[in-house]
Amino acid sequence: MKSAFDAGQIDNDEHAYSLDPHSICSVLKSYLRELPDPLLTHRLHNDWVNAAR
Repeated sequence: MKSAFDAGQIDNDEHAYSLDPHSICSVLKSYLRELPDPLLTHRLHNDWVNAAR
């Protein structure tokens, strides 16, 4: 499934209800793990912590 998403071979509108939500979440988690930099950047770490308080 990940390779199909990477290749743009999945039409989100057509397949949205036929795909297992757990599989979709696994692909998303894999994508987030493979990012070169985290979404919540190290540079803004203190700002993220303060915002969570």
